[in-house]
Amino acid sequence: MRVAATGSGHTVQFPGFAEFAVTPRDIVCHPRTGIPLGTVRHLLLDQLIPALLGSRARLVLHASAVDIGARAVGFLGAAGAGKSTLAAALVRGGASLVTDDALVIDCGTSVPRAVPSYPGLRLWPDSARLVGVWRVRRTQVAHYTRKQRWSGAAVPYSGRPLPLDALYVVARGRSRGGIHLMSARQSIMALVRYSMMLDANDRSTVRIGFELASRLVEQIPVRRLVIPAGARALRDTCRILNLETASGRP
Repeated sequence: MRVAATGSGHTVQFPGFAEFAVTPRDIVCHPRTGIPLGTVRHLLLDQLIPALLGSRARLVLHASAVDIGARAVGFLGAAGAGKSTLAAALVRGGASLVTDDALVIDCGTSVPRAVPSYPGLRLWPDSARLVGVWRVRRTQVAHYTRKQRWSGAAVPYSGRPLPLDALYVVARGRSRGGIHLMSARQSIMALVRYSMMLDANDRSTVRIGFELASRLVEQIPVRRLVIPAGARALRDTCRILNLETASGRP
């Protein structure tokens, strides 16, 4: 995604696919010839709009989140870390989906809240091997990727803002997994690193991101979650997360 400031807003380019003209009043899309509508929809809903939702009271993270007992638990990290697969496994085991890959956190309330996006998970086809047999509707996310959107009645969805219980920075592990403590500095840097910002070159935007991340770390635990490969390790991780979320309730 390439962003350039203009007199009235920003021009956002997805090279080879589409260009969006963004102003405070509207978003105008100029797709390249031959680009499918589904790809344009994906770029708008999953890339551009999350970046636009950041504000002085909202932090947007490259993260997935689920509802476990009326509390939201979020998973942030780099692409391919396993955020969506973990969220899918938890939903498969009884949680409800809050959002996939773009978590909006309302920091303007006494207790930070996770704001839901829309029903559906975006997963690679081989995620089925880890999550298990699941009667979901699968459609292609965009023409340039093998990722599928898993949706339908089999994917329970929590459509209301929820108190944010914890955030986990997800990483792959070779042999041993587990949950590890992070310092305040490490937590803040992780939140900023995985923030979704429209213009990361704008000093004011970056400053606000650091302020929101610092405030959030004072209110919400941020931990590192290492997940080894394999379906069994994924099931064990889900069990631990369910127990940890339950034990943290008064």
